Amino acid sequence: MQVAATEGFNWRPHILALGRRKACIWAVMTVEARYARFAAPALADALADTPVVLIHGPRQSGKTTLAMGIAESRGYAYFSFDDAVALGAAMTDPVGFIADLPEHSILDEV
Repeated sequence: MQVAATEGFNWRPHILALGRRKACIWAVMTVEARYARFAAPALADALADTPVVLIHGPRQSGKTTLAMGIAESRGYAYFSFDDAVALGAAMTDPVGFIADLPEHSILDEV
């Protein structure tokens, strides 16, 4: 089955079997093709004069992608509490964990 490519996106179709007679076609978006982060300018403004900024939104809306993009572009350290080591360190010694963070850090999945 052919899936039309949307401008700027490289879609690869995949078939997911749901049962004996039902199948669902879904597409995987390549890493290079990302939606524009409309919150990025507001986040950059907030980071200019605010020491702590919370990115809040629904599941799968791009919060981590936005945070990682900021970390990469500004040279911030990135820590995710999805990582068992980071989570364990924070839970074992929260004060020490925060004290050891670089000046500019991003904490994800808090």
